[in-house]
Amino acid sequence: MRELPPDAIRCREPRPIVYNLVLAAAVLTYFAMELPATKQLLTVNFVLFLLLLAVLANVAYCAAYAVDIFAQASGFRELWQRLR
Repeated sequence: MRELPPDAIRCREPRPIVYNLVLAAAVLTYFAMELPATKQLLTVNFVLFLLLLAVLANVAYCAAYAVDIFAQASGFRELWQRLR
């Protein structure tokens, strides 16, 4: 049971950077596509709201660690490690 959390972390550790880059690319692409209208949205409150959404997205991403540990503790550990 002690090796489950480090294994979950080791599997997912390089992915948050990619995850954040994909999120940023999606937001910037949408912003650029709607450029004249989106310039008016750039207020401090809107930027803080986007920051809050980014934090919530990362919290949701981190929730996968609990699922990973649960799946590894089940009888499907070998299958889970092969498929993730």
